Amino acid sequence: MLNKCLETQKRSLPDDHPSLVATYSHITLGLSKLHRYSEAFDIGMKALDIATKQLGDEHEQTCYLRAMLKLIADQMELH
Repeated sequence: MLNKCLETQKRSLPDDHPSLVATYSHITLGLSKLHRYSEAFDIGMKALDIATKQLGDEHEQTCYLRAMLKLIADQMELH
């Protein structure tokens, strides 16, 4: 479902549009809950890149993504 949403957004929005951050974040969270940490990390990095550029380094969403990616990286080391 989220992948369909992402594809729709990518067709109608620029690649670095802030609205993509939320969708990428939700996909990242879902993948991490499925223990698909490598995929989750890659998608999360896309979200973080957009968030940093469009929202700023100190924005709440940017900070949240940084923390989530740290947790995912920690899980990747354990598995």
